[in-house]
Amino acid sequence: MIIIAEKFLGFVAKSLITRFNPVIIGVTGSSGKTTTKYMIGEMLSQVISGVRSTRENLNTEIGLPLAVLGFEKSPKGLLAWLWAMVVGFFRFFFTYSYPKILVLEYAADKPGDIEYLVEIVPPDIAVVTNIGVAHLGAFKSRENIAREKWILARTAKQAVFTTDKVINDTKNLLPAKGEVIVVGKNGPVLEKIVKEIKITKVQLSYNKKKIDVSLKFHGLHNIENFLLSFGVCSYLTGDTQKVAKAAENIEPLPGRGKRFIARNKAVIIDESYNANPLSMKAAIDNLSEVHSKRRLAILGEMKELGDITANSHKEIAKYARVHTDFIVGVGNDFSNLDFDLWFSDVDKLIKEIDNIVEPEDVVLVKGSRSNNLDKLVDRLE
Repeated sequence: MIIIAEKFLGFVAKSLITRFNPVIIGVTGSSGKTTTKYMIGEMLSQVISGVRSTRENLNTEIGLPLAVLGFEKSPKGLLAWLWAMVVGFFRFFFTYSYPKILVLEYAADKPGDIEYLVEIVPPDIAVVTNIGVAHLGAFKSRENIAREKWILARTAKQAVFTTDKVINDTKNLLPAKGEVIVVGKNGPVLEKIVKEIKITKVQLSYNKKKIDVSLKFHGLHNIENFLLSFGVCSYLTGDTQKVAKAAENIEPLPGRGKRFIARNKAVIIDESYNANPLSMKAAIDNLSEVHSKRRLAILGEMKELGDITANSHKEIAKYARVHTDFIVGVGNDFSNLDFDLWFSDVDKLIKEIDNIVEPEDVVLVKGSRSNNLDKLVDRLE
């Protein structure tokens, strides 16, 4: 059923794109792609009309067509999939108006994924956030990951927004078709940053203008996501001031950097949705910059790392030891490492959490989705 749905929904999605010809903004990267897609969609929709972007990460062979068709989430269960196909059938024949701009996310769990996705929905503008080691088990090397991600850039018709690190990682690959805009160079340049507990004040320069923005996002990784998003939105609208004002209204998504005050008055940084070595270090860096009585990191194991699984978890444990005050590990891959506490699963941790988190702590919750650390976040909230 899933294979049939994949082929059918892919066909319908491709047909809609061909018929209505919207501007496609495609976002990929080893981490930060969902947040960047969300930022672009939220900022653009406040400045111009006719923008569609999902908050969920519909980014796979079947998720991307669902996003094109206007779904917000992937169906679960046989009846839901049957209904999705019925909806797809009706939208194929009875769609008479369509968004002018789609902001989509392109994921790669294995070689060939992005090549398949761009065949269905070729991008006009590509955003490549970074190159890491997520899904290394399938790709075998970081070079292969870079090659896969760069396919999105090579197929973009108008422009590519990326970072200097990505340019260095892809320097031996075929060049992009469109204009390449690099943050910190010919794209938005970060001039000054002031970090506060609730907001991050940023001054940037772009197109010979200096712009001040107060963001509700934290951490240098999210500032980089913002700079990429700001560049894309300014490129399409030509109005940097309106884009900057729109950015100040955006709240981080649950599981992707949202902060809240727990019942015992501790500050919780909810990064529970996913994790890989790159995003894990970025989240720990973010925690380390907070001034607090105690900086507590609750870290769930990282999945799909292949042969580097053991070493990656050792490196993260060492990194957390240097940059935080107290560390709690969750999952077998974090066992027997230099943590203050360790639990085999989140349910065991939840039973003890009231004895671990203290008032005035700042607590990072970060791990791969399979850890179910969102259950812990719900318990703290």
